[in-house]
Amino acid sequence: MAREIKFRIWDGSQMNYHVLVGKLGVYYASIDPKDTASVINTKYPASIIPMQFTGSVDLNDKEIYEGDIVKLGSGFTPQFRPIIYSEYGSWRIGECGIGYGQLKANGKVHCEVVGNIYQNPELLKPESCTP
Repeated sequence: MAREIKFRIWDGSQMNYHVLVGKLGVYYASIDPKDTASVINTKYPASIIPMQFTGSVDLNDKEIYEGDIVKLGSGFTPQFRPIIYSEYGSWRIGECGIGYGQLKANGKVHCEVVGNIYQNPELLKPESCTP
């Protein structure tokens, strides 16, 4: 099953979900994502931060993107962790390496999106990666 490839961007003040990716990784704003003719002629500067859709949803059917902060069950400390894309080509929950697939069942990831690393950094606490 193929997953949908889409992005959102953080422009320093707000999150934009109407993003098209052009040649060579150039990101463009779209007024109407279903109408490719509505692409604004101004491309985003290189300083924008793109975040890719993971292809999954949380327990509330909210799409999960790279950079989201998710709330895990009470058995996890800290409970709030970011979604990251690892250097090994897989989605991870937090820096300590909870495998994304470990919490996934029935097409949903067993967590809840509660914010993102740009708008809600206060939710994150340092992780201790040692047992």
